[in-house]
Parts: sequence; C-alpha cells; structure tokens
Amino acid sequence: MYSADHKTTYFQKVLVRSRDRLNFTSTSPSNFKTTYTEVLEGKHAVRWITIPNSLYNINSTNNQFYYDIGAGNVLVTLSAGNYTGQTLAVALQSLIPASTVVFEPLYSKLRVTRAAGVTLTPVTAQKVMGLQLNLAPTVIAPAAATYLPNTVDLSVPLSLGIMVRESGGPGYVTGGSPNRQGTLIVPMLASFSLFNFLSDESDHKQFLSFPTGVKQLSIEVVDPSTGVTVDLNGVDWEMMIERVEHYETPNKRPRHE
Repeated sequence: MYSADHKTTYFQKVLVRSRDRLNFTSTSPSNFKTTYTEVLEGKHAVRWITIPNSLYNINSTNNQFYYDIGAGNVLVTLSAGNYTGQTLAVALQSLIPASTVVFEPLYSKLRVTRAAGVTLTPVTAQKVMGLQLNLAPTVIAPAAATYLPNTVDLSVPLSLGIMVRESGGPGYVTGGSPNRQGTLIVPMLASFSLFNFLSDESDHKQFLSFPTGVKQLSIEVVDPSTGVTVDLNGVDWEMMIERVEHYETPNKRPRHE
C-alpha cells in the first residue's frame, strides 16, 4: 500500500529581460517595469544573471557642474565616456574659460589655475559612480593653483545590484547584499567584459520572494555602494529565476484485484 500523500516539486521558470520592458522606447534597461501572464508567487531562486559591461565612468549621474567667474553659475556638461585623469583634465580645461587644469596622479586630484579666479560646484552633491569633483563649492583664488579637495574616482563598480519590487505595491525581496537589503548582487568577471552571476558556481545563493503574488515587476540596476541607478547606455540584459516549492499531493492507491 502506498502512502496517501507524497511531496512533489513544481518548477516555474521565468526569464526576466530588460528588452521586454513596458514603454520600451521611453524607458532604459536600468530602470523599467515588466509584466507576466502567469502570477509570480512564493520563493524564487536566482539561477543566473548576465549584464554586459557597458558602463562609462563619466555618465549622466556625474557629468555636470557649475562654474562661476563672477557673473553667476554657468552649467557645463562633460560628454559621457570613459576618461583617465589626464583626459578628464583636458576636457575640464576646455569647458572652463581661460583656465589650466592638470591631473596630479600622485594625489589623484585635479589642480585648477585661472588668472581671474573661479568657483566650481558639482550639480550632484553626493558621491556617485565615477567622477567626484568635490562635495562643496571650491573657490579657486586668482592666479593660484588650487587642488580640488577630493580625489577623483574614475573606477566603475566591481559589482552591480538589481532591485526587484512588486510594481504598484510594497517590495518583497530577500537575499543578496549586506549593504542594501533586497538587492541582488552581480559581480564583475575578471575580464571586465561582463557582470555575471551563476547559482551553480556560487556559494552565495540569492532569492526573490513574492508572498502576495504579482504579475508586474519594477526593476532597477544600481551601484550597490550608493544605491544610484547606473547608466547601461541602452544595452539590454537578462536573468533567470525559478520557483521551487513543495506541495502535498494525493497519490493513487493501487487496487488489488
């Protein structure tokens, strides 16, 4: 005689792709919503995540600042791209009238000189991925070579975070980051060409949990250290999640003739 009940396992595989996002032309692969025909409910294991490394160290989060040469603030914008300290200095010098800008590799700082002086102020005050000019207005005295107070950080993150929320309601996400609860972490490969997570090759398993059931997700790709949305420059990415749950189901009793 067989037992009346036994445990079975149900697998629900869901491919999450940024190219399937709602309002494709007006949203970015870094911040979007996506819908599914089948309800997502319960605990889902993250099987893999693949994000091409298309990041610029100077981008829309950190490429604007003001200068003031006595007539009020003037907004300038650096072109997005990957900069070294030297190329950054050249670009800034071209934007600030009658100035000399030098990158000092020993200190990783920019030195600015201008005959009539100048005040520099970043548009974004907090440190974000890439360039950090300074956290407060910096006055460059006339004819004085003045270092901007903070070091210039031109690195890109060694990992990315993916924040997944139930769209239109509270977020139910578990696992991932020691810094930001509810953020999946995707490390950079040694080749720097790809951010990649494979569950089978990682000792750190990651999960998403949807207790109430949902058909629409809100997804954001961020720098895990700051929570700032990164700019993927229009490059799409994808991940696979899989529900693994156990249910009690009746088993057939064989009849004895």
